[in-house]
Amino acid sequence: MKTNRMPKWLAFFWRPKVRIVLSILIGGGLGFLYWYKIGCASGGCPITSDPWLTTVFGALMGASIGWPSPDQNKSSAPETDETESSGSSAKSDVG
Repeated sequence: MKTNRMPKWLAFFWRPKVRIVLSILIGGGLGFLYWYKIGCASGGCPITSDPWLTTVFGALMGASIGWPSPDQNKSSAPETDETESSGSSAKSDVG
């Protein structure tokens, strides 16, 4: 019988705090890499002309991707349909 358990090494990286820190570090590294490879040398581009701004911007983008959604923090209780339990239907029968 197979179980749907996550391997231990992957479960460690799936923890919310570890995932946020890793995504910030990866995003910052990618932001710096973007400045290094593509960045604006003339200074006319406000974000890509400065390596610090590009790194911070990449870290913020990484944090926004790695941040856990509110749905992941909910318990695994079965969902109930509120319209059925209240007795009134929100749907209208058209046509």
